[in-house]
Amino acid sequence: MLAACPGAARAELLRIGGTGAALATMQAMGDAFLAHHRGRAFAVEVLPALGSGGGIRATADGVIAIAVSQRDLQANETGRGLAVAAYGRTPFVFVTAGRSTLGVTSDEIVAIYRGDKKSWGDGTPIRPVLRPKDDAGTRTLENAFPELVTVLDNLRRRGSLPVATTDQDNLDFAQRIDGSFTVSTLAQIIGEKVDLRVLTLNGIAPTLVALQQGAYPLGETFYLIFREGDPGSRLFLDFVRSPAGQQVLRQHGTLPVGPPQ
Repeated sequence: MLAACPGAARAELLRIGGTGAALATMQAMGDAFLAHHRGRAFAVEVLPALGSGGGIRATADGVIAIAVSQRDLQANETGRGLAVAAYGRTPFVFVTAGRSTLGVTSDEIVAIYRGDKKSWGDGTPIRPVLRPKDDAGTRTLENAFPELVTVLDNLRRRGSLPVATTDQDNLDFAQRIDGSFTVSTLAQIIGEKVDLRVLTLNGIAPTLVALQQGAYPLGETFYLIFREGDPGSRLFLDFVRSPAGQQVLRQHGTLPVGPPQ
C-alpha cells in the first residue's frame, strides 16, 4: 500500500514492514497519519509480510523505517541503534472455517492437536493448520499449553498437515480447508475481513474488553521498532499513541498500550 500526500515525489517515505498480523492495521494507520498531517511532506508504504525478525533486520539495515513486530528486540538485535515501543495488544484467537461450533475449551484444543478430537459437532473432520516452530503464534500456543510442544514438533515432522509460513498464508489455508482449525489474532481477522469464525475459549469471547479485564487470557503484544533519532518514525509513533491513532487500533481489534499522546 502506498499512500501519498500532495508533493509525494519530494515526500519523506516511511516504509513499514514486519509481522503480517498487523499489516492491515498499519495500512489504516498510515492513511490516518497522512490525513492528520495533510500538507506535510510524508508518504507511507506498507510492505507485504516480512515477519517480525525480517522487519527488524530490514530496519537495522536502513531498508525500511519502521518494523512492526510481535516480539521485543532479542539480545543479538540490541546495540544496533534501534528503539522499541509497545503500541497495542490484541486477543490471540482460535478460528475455523466451519459453522457448527461456537467455541472450544482448553482440553479440546489439546485433544485436537493430539488427534484425540477428530471432528466438529456436525461430523466434519477437524483439519489443523500449523505454524512454523519460531512463529509468534506457535510460541503463544506453546506457552499456554506446554504439553503441546512435543505434539506440534511431531506433527511438523510427519508432514501430514499444512504448515503456513506467513500470517496471510495461514488464513488463506484456513478459509480454503473445510473443517480447518488454526490460531490467529483478532487484529488480523478484523483488518483483513476474512470469512472465518472466531471461537470462544472456555466460554469467553475474545473481545478487547475481555482481554483488558483479564477474562480472556491470551493476547499478543505489538511493537514498533525504528532507528533512534529518526524524527519521521517518532512522529508516526506519536500519532499511533494519539486519540486518533488509538481509535484506529480499537477499530482493528487492538487494545492501545503505552503512554497516550
